[in-house]
Amino acid sequence: MLSMAAMAAWSGSHHAHEVDVVPSALVLNPRTDHEFVAYAESLFSDSRLTADRFEARLRERYPSAVVRPRELASEPYTLWYCYRDGAWTPQA
Repeated sequence: MLSMAAMAAWSGSHHAHEVDVVPSALVLNPRTDHEFVAYAESLFSDSRLTADRFEARLRERYPSAVVRPRELASEPYTLWYCYRDGAWTPQA
């Protein structure tokens, strides 16, 4: 039997970030900011973080950071897109 949280997540009644989904990988932008990449990857090793918590931790150093899970029903994995500046930053 599903828990109440699992049923709510299944029904789509929760905000996507509130569901405890461990991502398979991160897509980091800008990838050329080695400090940002290293910090995000170090946080990624903590499998207890939800997307919201991950974003909050990133914002401790990068106040504009945004984390967006890619949620496609047909994919067996989840990607988290992490934007240091709140949106995609073109590579220099």
